[in-house]
Amino acid sequence: MQAADNITDYKALSDQLLVQNNELQIMVDTLRHELAKMKKIIFGSSNERFVPTDDNNISPQLKLDLDADTIAQCKITAATQITYTRTKTEITANKPKAHPGRMKLPKNLRRETIILLPDFDTTGLKKIGEEITEILDLIPGELYVKQYIRPKFVKPLSETNDTVITASLPGRMMEKCMAGEGLLALIIVDKYMDHLPLHRQLQRFARVGLDIAQSTING
Repeated sequence: MQAADNITDYKALSDQLLVQNNELQIMVDTLRHELAKMKKIIFGSSNERFVPTDDNNISPQLKLDLDADTIAQCKITAATQITYTRTKTEITANKPKAHPGRMKLPKNLRRETIILLPDFDTTGLKKIGEEITEILDLIPGELYVKQYIRPKFVKPLSETNDTVITASLPGRMMEKCMAGEGLLALIIVDKYMDHLPLHRQLQRFARVGLDIAQSTING
């Protein structure tokens, strides 16, 4: 009978300790929750601070069950004043660059001078200067015929025999070819330097009245 009472007493004591342990655990959880709220108030970002509610316009972060002693321990030790200075930035448009002027034409080119006089009598007037305006122009290539004339002379060798004397023709780049050195150079440069097909060159020659066979220029 006495052993049964001892077992009952231990069971009651175990139940009592279990209840106390649960209460202590609840208290620890509450304190941890309040500590987390306090850290958010002190160290949290601005969007987490002082969110107003309808409950007397008090932030939920401030609704902590803190006693007067705990509140008294929260002291502000230092404060820093931050000032801001606004500066005005002005954007200035870039000034247009001065025009460099017209391109200077090479001095080695031949100048064809044309003098333009006023349309009234300038007799007795004093010339104080002149205005010079230069225009770059072009004379298209000219096809011409180089004609060699070789006089023939008779030199008697005897009373019954004589011989004809003429000058020799100068050497040519291509024997038995009617094209001179300038024309051959033009065809080669247009073909291999300027990449102008031969049939286009033939069309250009045809515009000035010169018909050259395709087989001739190909050869």
